[in-house]
Amino acid sequence: MNIRQLALQNIKGNWRNYKVFFLSSCFAIFASFAYMSVIVHPYMQETLWYQNVRWGLVICNVIIISFFVIFILYSTSIFIEARKKELGLYMLMGATKSNVIGVIMTEQMLIGVFANIFGIGIGMIFLKLFFMVFSMLMRLPKELPVIFDVKAILVTFITYMVVFILLSFISALRIWNIKIIRLLKEFRTDKKEKKTSIWLCIFGFICLGTGYALALQVTMETIGLYFFPVSILVFFGTYFSFTHGAIQLLEMIKRNKKIMYTYPYLFIVNQLSHRMKENGRFFFMLSMATTFVVTATGTVFLYFSSMQDMWRDGGAHSFSYIEKGVSTHEVFAEGTVEQLLHQYGYDDFQFMSFVGVYASFQSNKGEAEVAPLIKESEYNQEARKQKQKTYHPKKGTVTLVFYNKYNRSNIYNQKEIQLQVMNQTYPFVFNGQKEGVQFNYHLAHINGLFFVMNDEDFDSIANQVPDSEKMIYRGYTLPNIENTKKLNEDLRKHMKQDDNNAFRSNMELYVNMKEFGNITLFIGSFISILFFLTSCSIVYFKWFHNISSDRKQYGALSKLGMTKEEVWRISRWQLCMLFFAPIIVGSMHSAVALYTFHNTIFMDGSLRKVGLFILFYIAACIVYFFFAQREYKKHLD
Repeated sequence: MNIRQLALQNIKGNWRNYKVFFLSSCFAIFASFAYMSVIVHPYMQETLWYQNVRWGLVICNVIIISFFVIFILYSTSIFIEARKKELGLYMLMGATKSNVIGVIMTEQMLIGVFANIFGIGIGMIFLKLFFMVFSMLMRLPKELPVIFDVKAILVTFITYMVVFILLSFISALRIWNIKIIRLLKEFRTDKKEKKTSIWLCIFGFICLGTGYALALQVTMETIGLYFFPVSILVFFGTYFSFTHGAIQLLEMIKRNKKIMYTYPYLFIVNQLSHRMKENGRFFFMLSMATTFVVTATGTVFLYFSSMQDMWRDGGAHSFSYIEKGVSTHEVFAEGTVEQLLHQYGYDDFQFMSFVGVYASFQSNKGEAEVAPLIKESEYNQEARKQKQKTYHPKKGTVTLVFYNKYNRSNIYNQKEIQLQVMNQTYPFVFNGQKEGVQFNYHLAHINGLFFVMNDEDFDSIANQVPDSEKMIYRGYTLPNIENTKKLNEDLRKHMKQDDNNAFRSNMELYVNMKEFGNITLFIGSFISILFFLTSCSIVYFKWFHNISSDRKQYGALSKLGMTKEEVWRISRWQLCMLFFAPIIVGSMHSAVALYTFHNTIFMDGSLRKVGLFILFYIAACIVYFFFAQREYKKHLD
């Protein structure tokens, strides 16, 4: 039997380990091939927008290959650990280290060749479906024609074969540095259990609690200040919680006789305590990796879904524009907007407008700020529509209303304020800053601040200002802005001018955000699925790494009189705890991070969206666990 035949026999004999590894490799190659087929497609070379999408796909391909390299490195290290006794027996029977290394390298090369063939083959089968979904999300005028580009096939095949070759050499170096006596004694030496500290346990839990508490206090202004302290606290808190905290909790349970004398906790708790001492660092690394990827994926999902919700509601108004001069109509000709709305079937649109006068004042920092003055009656009319609080400043007083929470919540706090309009100064009693009605943000026109004043005060100031120097805001609200791309284009065509972004279309922002968000989520979903498969597969490999000792333990339990069902019940409990411990901890970290992100960026901690995303991830893990534990049971018997 030559090395190639022996390698094939080993793959068949160790198929339980290689199966999940092979399937994960196939998925990574399939995703890379699909991306590469789009990247080299001639249709994607036509415009700058498509070229930007191509670069995005290139970055995604690099991320997938990076994940794949890490996955193979960890998987092969587990394979070698699990097969040390087998490798030692080869050497004992006369095989040289070079022979053993040749067998292992051949195994990995064969797996690489087969994974490449199957991955690219699956990619070819589903390429039309991939192109169809991609074209739909990109809103291409026509579907991308399916082209089996030789360049895409060769680049994918060669890239992954290079990865497999390099990693097989790394495996060879690991085996070369191991002595035969160590290989043979690997499974006969008893491992010393690590000691744990109650103080490090408490320290870990305090770090986690403090990190969570600080994360929930983050605002837009303090996000840079809190990021590193929170990350460090959660990092060390997770490490000590797994390496010391979980074990200390299990030791406390051991001391509770009522629990320990209840079937089957005597066996489960003792075995879990032993496994946690062995694999604490592994669980820590996996939970942090889960945190990173789930948070990254969830951030993209929450950002685009929340932005779409924001623009779908039209922000303050679906679109608006500001003109200098009460009746100049310098942006749109009179009646043009209404005519276009009726033309596109939006007969039930809502319209509002107000006339304002720009006033300047000195902020707390001594900087000159500009904000428009608005009548109390006009402001309150819009406030009732938006279901916001109304304000009724008395004569001689003004209220500064803000809606831009990012940096406008503490701009002025004196008892009196001097407003300057057309080089005239008007003193007012300051009623304070209040959160209120939102108007569309227009750069250099409206910056999130308004002075609401008594109608008589406003009229007395406005009468001193020529109509040509006043500003008029016109806002339109549509019941549905889903399919408004053509309307946006026509509005842009009929504009006379758009100086300093006088025109603002939330419809346009929504359509662009939806298109970009959908394609980003579609492309990013492959990376998330790949990480999900690789992280779950690594835990699966860990199960099989310990299967020989598990067989001995469960055999001993059978000799004590337990049935197979009772033994399997204990085994399933242990598998469940070892599988879900890092996933649950990582999901907790991600939930706090996602809630903080959403609360900071959108000022609304959407627990429902965060909860649904985390539950979806855990549900996917449960499905994987269901099939994985069935596979494990077959080899345990």
